[in-house]
Amino acid sequence: MRWKEPETFDVIVVLGAAQMPDGSPGPVIERRVAKAVQLWQAGRAPYLLMSGGKTVSDISEAETMAEVALASGIDAEAILLEDRSTRTIENAAFTVEMIRGRGWKDVLIVTDDFHMPRAEYCYRSMRIPVWSAKVKNPMSKRIFYCWCKEIVGRTMYPRQVRAYHGRW
Repeated sequence: MRWKEPETFDVIVVLGAAQMPDGSPGPVIERRVAKAVQLWQAGRAPYLLMSGGKTVSDISEAETMAEVALASGIDAEAILLEDRSTRTIENAAFTVEMIRGRGWKDVLIVTDDFHMPRAEYCYRSMRIPVWSAKVKNPMSKRIFYCWCKEIVGRTMYPRQVRAYHGRW
């Protein structure tokens, strides 16, 4: 049975990506946040939940994404941060805690098209139905590499997800 996508959502979750070493946004963050801002401005959800911890910088990916969203005109009260995650499974686990804590049911996730199948798998493994807003990428050598990396990642992730569920 297919569920019909709601017109509006409780929250838009934006999955993190690597920043520049100085904490400034890289192109992936800029693309993902731009998509989320567009959806928020269209009234699709009242909140943006930025998810990503400290990976290559002393500034979390979530903080960097929030700065990009603020510069794009998003109200500060509409932005929530999850700043502990460093992997896709942690993006899901830590945002799911926040989603359940607020009683939210309708969740829209934003990430790149090549990353979306793995992201959806992580959320659904935690029994959170999600809808997706894919950031489409024109094919390039870099994007081809990302697709290949995701194909490999998807073969390994079911075992990693099962192991991660054992932590709860």
